[in-house]
Amino acid sequence: IISAPLVFETEIPQVYDAVVVSDYNKGTVSYELIEELIALSIPIFIDTKKTDLERFQGAWVKINELEYSKIKSECTGLIVTRGAKGASVMHHGIECPAPSVEVSDVTGAGDTFLSALVVEYLNTNSIEQAVKFAIAASAVTVQHIGVYAPRLEEIK
Repeated sequence: IISAPLVFETEIPQVYDAVVVSDYNKGTVSYELIEELIALSIPIFIDTKKTDLERFQGAWVKINELEYSKIKSECTGLIVTRGAKGASVMHHGIECPAPSVEVSDVTGAGDTFLSALVVEYLNTNSIEQAVKFAIAASAVTVQHIGVYAPRLEEIK
């Protein structure tokens, strides 16, 4: 039997390029678990409904405008998605507008944003480029009804 800390410390950094956490604050993902993941020193990306984001220093945290209005504290890696207005990388002075598109359904837009953000960040090591790519991917997704995963050709 391998303990969780051993798995975190030895296996995750050697096997994975990044960790992505989708946390709907239902009790499964604790602040402490996320803090353990951040300590691994690999890129950590979090989509959360938690409000004490200062505890997530060292990670990139994506929340939407409504969630932003409810937070108690911020971390320096905070990305706020603003729908048709684009996204802001708080504390970095980065504002990325969204293209004007006809929205059919916003289902999956946040998940598309997060996954595209991670992929492009790992490709470029630039959070600004990653946010721009994520916005473009989400813009494709919202033009379709239901959950839609855009193809790379559609994003570029």
